[in-house]
Amino acid sequence: MLNKQTMILSTILLLFFGFCFTSYSSYKIAAEITKEEVKHKSLPLSSDNIYSEIQRDLIKPNLISSFMSNDTFLKNWIIDGEKNINNIKDYLEMIEKKYQASISFLVSEKTKAYYYSKGILKYVSASNERDIWFYRVKASHSDYESNIDLSLANNDALTIFTNFKIIDKNGNFLGVTGVGLETNHVANLLKQYKKKYKHDIYFVNSKYEVVLSSNDKEKIKVSKIAKLKEIIDNASLGNKEFYEYVFEDENYYLNIRYIDELDLFLFVETKEKDFLKKLNENLFSEILIAFSVVVVILIFTYFYFFTYQKNLEEFAKIDKLISLYNRNIFDIEFVKLIEKNNKFSIILLDIDDFKFINDTYGHKIGDEILIIVSKILKATLRKDDFIARWGGEEFIILLNETSNDNLFKIADNIRVVIKENKQIRNIIKKELTVSVSIATLKDNETKDEFFIRVDKTLYKAKNKGKNRVEISE
Repeated sequence: MLNKQTMILSTILLLFFGFCFTSYSSYKIAAEITKEEVKHKSLPLSSDNIYSEIQRDLIKPNLISSFMSNDTFLKNWIIDGEKNINNIKDYLEMIEKKYQASISFLVSEKTKAYYYSKGILKYVSASNERDIWFYRVKASHSDYESNIDLSLANNDALTIFTNFKIIDKNGNFLGVTGVGLETNHVANLLKQYKKKYKHDIYFVNSKYEVVLSSNDKEKIKVSKIAKLKEIIDNASLGNKEFYEYVFEDENYYLNIRYIDELDLFLFVETKEKDFLKKLNENLFSEILIAFSVVVVILIFTYFYFFTYQKNLEEFAKIDKLISLYNRNIFDIEFVKLIEKNNKFSIILLDIDDFKFINDTYGHKIGDEILIIVSKILKATLRKDDFIARWGGEEFIILLNETSNDNLFKIADNIRVVIKENKQIRNIIKKELTVSVSIATLKDNETKDEFFIRVDKTLYKAKNKGKNRVEISE
């Protein structure tokens, strides 16, 4: 039984670990495919889409600033001597409200006045470091530039400015105008992109500092990432780069490109554990399912084999025809009682002239008679009496030790009940008789000695005319 249980358990464990191995192998293959997909398709495509959307969102301030730099009103107001400051205030306020800019401005080349929606903010000077941008735009061969700077008008909030030159019809430089978007607005755009594309997005300046991020908590120490400066240098040449690196024990996949309009690097990044999260969850689910299935199989198999083993053992004990214990089981019980030095008695009965019944009515009727006799024995005797088929038409009964008189009464009652059974009489058209031998085990008597004595007593009953009970001396 133990070997079978071990075999069942081994099979179940083999099944479980086989399932886990298969699931893990599938997971590894899927993980590698997913990594390649992220490296060569998902991340580059997301980066391109994000870049396009950023370009689209930055085009609007460019268009507004371009419109302002070509506005006849603005040019004429400067040429006419910048009279009536309320006119320019109203104009700049209108631009801010209409286009939802955080600031709209005009800086005059003639007066160096910095106008905004509330009047004159200050006067720019070449000696003021915060005003260098004005002189840089003036000297530039380009019509405009975009830069990130602090906005004095908005409590030094970090702002993306789009600065356009104002040129009159004769090509003279009149000043610079444009609008600014606070970076928190751009950061919100980055968060929207992150939600849409499932990647972290941030801008890095030439000092390798993160200036804008899709995650407020993101504090990426770019300077600590090996070889990243080399990638940024390559990106500054206009190349799109993919980089895979480990930072703080986590694998990152990074796509980087340079945005010339902002003089910033766009980083689109994903953590390996993030895009493998679903696969990890699936693997855990599969293992959990496998474990559950194995547990169910184990329970089912255990109970099935337990029941099967029990039935098999019972089948080995029981005579299939008459549903009584067989001779082998009787021998086992008999030996147990002898080993325990228990006192007991037996009744051995043999159906008289059973061969005649088989020869006359056939073996089917003979089997039916045996079944009826077995039922009579079970109905007549006590539940704790052990009844077995001794062989052929012989039955043996094992009882706790009792007196010969009481033993005789029990045996003779069985004989009478069998003889008077109407069902048997209807089948064979006569009474069925049995010869019975009864005996009690003597002290120090062996099994062989005991059964020789019992058999002699049974022959004695047969020789005396059958249909009787004989007590073994």
